[in-house]
Amino acid sequence: MIYQFVILLALLGNFVQEPAPASGIYIIHETPRGTKCTNEHRMVVGRLKICLSPKPILENTVLRPASAVQYDPLYKTHYIEMGITSEGSRILLQTKKSLPDSKFALVVDGDIICVFTINNDYAIKSFRIGEDVALADLMIIHERLEQADL
Repeated sequence: MIYQFVILLALLGNFVQEPAPASGIYIIHETPRGTKCTNEHRMVVGRLKICLSPKPILENTVLRPASAVQYDPLYKTHYIEMGITSEGSRILLQTKKSLPDSKFALVVDGDIICVFTINNDYAIKSFRIGEDVALADLMIIHERLEQADL
């Protein structure tokens, strides 16, 4: 009986997941080889594992509702425009200045929506999501953003 209980606990331990990250913008951590990430989550599209900072550097209050899926004829890509407040922009630019090689992740309702970088040569009022994903995946991302409380 004890043996069966131990096996049951071991099986249940395999199904325990990390708590979903809060909505916001996180810094992506590159963990040294052989080191386990303590806050690793999967992207909503592509299922790539991303190591996030323990807390967001910006909460979802700095985000503005996403645009509809748009098309850029110059680059021949579809994208979604994600707005950000001036305070959020200021913090992102400060972070980029302090950590020039940093990458960021947008998390909405526990899902990693996208990964992006910042060019600190200009003010940020918005950033594009999905220029590097298929249109079908971009539609999934857009649906998640529309359901979010932003």
